[in-house]
Amino acid sequence: MIAELSFAFWPQVIKQLKPKFHDDKRTDLLNAMFPNAPTHDNDFIDLLTSILEQVRLFRNRLGHHDSLLNFPEISNLGGVGFFPKKPRHTLTSLEKMLKLIRIVLEWIDKDIILYFENSDPWVRLEQLICKDMLGFYRYYHGKSNCFINGINYAHKVKKSRLLAIKRKSRKPKYPKEYKRIKSYYL
Repeated sequence: MIAELSFAFWPQVIKQLKPKFHDDKRTDLLNAMFPNAPTHDNDFIDLLTSILEQVRLFRNRLGHHDSLLNFPEISNLGGVGFFPKKPRHTLTSLEKMLKLIRIVLEWIDKDIILYFENSDPWVRLEQLICKDMLGFYRYYHGKSNCFINGINYAHKVKKSRLLAIKRKSRKPKYPKEYKRIKSYYL
């Protein structure tokens, strides 16, 4: 039954816990749903509702293949911030969104975040929204195989850094396009 519910259902359910006549059961219910949350008062309900609504809008954009370039930045309080003007601002907005998702997941269960962070979709999403990937897309003009090649590029850069640390050398040997890609977002 839960799988059949839309994502918009959850912010509305949480919002309905706010009126005072639910006060006696609200704390017990929120404790069961979010045992690691800092509080379970009306401010928490407002914050959680706002975050869930922003996550819903983000999910809808992804699901409908809409542009994320003008996705509004989310504040630490879950409210809508400014609209990014440049792609690197969009990356910052998306990184903030992932942090808010992590926070909500940790409120539910501290161990669940490890599961999500190690899942393939989460890893690929983090790889997709890094600044190196943005530079890589720009360098290769966004061609169709950019994502897979960009992931391989990211692995090469990471491997170069780790080898430099392991060998205690001063300069890692980066891929040939590294300097140019770095210059796009500095």
